[in-house]
Amino acid sequence: MPTNRFDTLIKVMVFASDQSAGQVRDGLEKNSGFQLAGIFHDLSKWEIRITQSAPQVILVESGLLVKKNKEILGEMARKFPQVSLIVILLGNDANQAQEAILQGATAFIAKPFPSQKLLDTIRRAHSLHRRQALSKSERSSPAGDFSTFAFFAPGGGVGCSTLAVNTALFLSQMGDGDVLLIDGNQYFGQAAMMLNLVPQNTLADLLSYSDRITDEIARGVVAVHSSGLHVLAGPQNVIHSRSINPEDLFRIVQSLKSLYSYVVIDAGSSLNENTVTLLDSVFRILLVIDTGLTSVRGARSFIEIAETLNYGKEKMLLTVNRVNRKGGISVQQIERLLSTKAFGLIPDDAPLAFEAINLGVPIMVKKPASLVSKAIRKLAGQLITLSEDEQIASGLETAQNSETEDDLSRSSRLG
Repeated sequence: MPTNRFDTLIKVMVFASDQSAGQVRDGLEKNSGFQLAGIFHDLSKWEIRITQSAPQVILVESGLLVKKNKEILGEMARKFPQVSLIVILLGNDANQAQEAILQGATAFIAKPFPSQKLLDTIRRAHSLHRRQALSKSERSSPAGDFSTFAFFAPGGGVGCSTLAVNTALFLSQMGDGDVLLIDGNQYFGQAAMMLNLVPQNTLADLLSYSDRITDEIARGVVAVHSSGLHVLAGPQNVIHSRSINPEDLFRIVQSLKSLYSYVVIDAGSSLNENTVTLLDSVFRILLVIDTGLTSVRGARSFIEIAETLNYGKEKMLLTVNRVNRKGGISVQQIERLLSTKAFGLIPDDAPLAFEAINLGVPIMVKKPASLVSKAIRKLAGQLITLSEDEQIASGLETAQNSETEDDLSRSSRLG
């Protein structure tokens, strides 16, 4: 598990033939979200190699799991339960796939496979394995407390809504449960438009149910994008916008957090009571800026305000959009000016962003292989890691507290 908040690389080890291993290596090297822990063309010394390198994901080609090596996959699963095992099948053999899962594999992938499918399979297997570990721990805090993120820009026009929409879309594509995108802009929300949705209901329709939102009520109000992403649109007129108060808004978000695996909020760029309520409600705030000086100054002002709101430094994640834009400030300068390390870096591609907005087709759908899409996938992966690390830590802490209470109870009875 990463100990550095910014170190979210997935460490991968490969046991495969030269051809398969080369394909995996090429796929991983093209994506900065992965670290290759080693490639081996046979299963000799597999236990020593895994112990020394401590990978998080291991890919094993099925062709190596024959004769004397037939039981090794099961041994790997037993001796390294913290590792996700993926079997590379030499074809679409259902029996092989079933046997791999029965022996303890988390997932499988059949040759030939495109690089993107390989990367998605590794991400999904890694995420699923971590969630399974989490489900075994005793945690007192609901997952929603650590799976809610708000995108906020202390100045408009920096791509805050674009990042919120596309990040939520990728989380939804991960297939680990339903994801909700809330348009928290009180007056000028664009989330539904960016997804080419015409919602029949909005956040304002939940006001009368704020203290008793059930799954049925929520699903009757949200719109569902073709990707499966659930969207709670912002108010469509001024009267509805003004009817939203902080108390009801807080209760709505708290209720929705318990119904979804992830909740992503586009908190906009205006700082008012409702915005602060949204920011109070989330696990992490993604502070979105671009490389312009006015945007950086706005971020510095917000960081000062955040101190008065009792937001710890760990709550805010600096996310720089339009990196390397001509004439912009460098990331290194921004980090120095704000005394904050950048959490997310999104490259500049204004033509793609404008086209995606105008067509109502998110960047992640329109050009999934673009540099912007890759950067957003990395950003979303980091958020997943933060969420799961916090949930697991919470579970461990709860278990330790429980053990302490049991010890005290036993001591009391013996005394």
